[in-house]
Amino acid sequence: MGGAEGVVLRSRRGGGLTVKVGALSMDVRASDVAPSARAEPRRRRQQQREEARGPEGGRRGSRPRREDSSGGGGAVAIQTSRNTVDVRGQTAEEAISEVNAALADLGRWSTLFVVHGVGTGRLRQQIHAKFRRHPLVTRIEMEENSAGGCSILYLE
Repeated sequence: MGGAEGVVLRSRRGGGLTVKVGALSMDVRASDVAPSARAEPRRRRQQQREEARGPEGGRRGSRPRREDSSGGGGAVAIQTSRNTVDVRGQTAEEAISEVNAALADLGRWSTLFVVHGVGTGRLRQQIHAKFRRHPLVTRIEMEENSAGGCSILYLE
């Protein structure tokens, strides 16, 4: 189900979500999901409408926009073997080459999980430096160290 699109059914206290992916409903952490590439244009249009409307009385203003914990109510990104590349123990050059190959083969998936391990942090730094400006990568996030040292590359 990694990178599979689903729908957020419910938001729970403590950052949990109930999502439906196909016929399967499951409980996940909000930090484990991301908006799909298709959800982003809808989210931008909604934000533009809210900004144009402004606060009460129709005045344009700077009312803070409320973010919901579902990441926009879009699809969820779930890590699987198809959208994950494990580069633990590799040199930076080997890892970058493998991540480049994974990006080329990703196809319809909009998220790539890169497991680099914890260690000294050099491999993570080099991967982030290389892919921060990659034309397909829209943002990079870090998972907690308890997740095995994983970076998440979101693609457009």
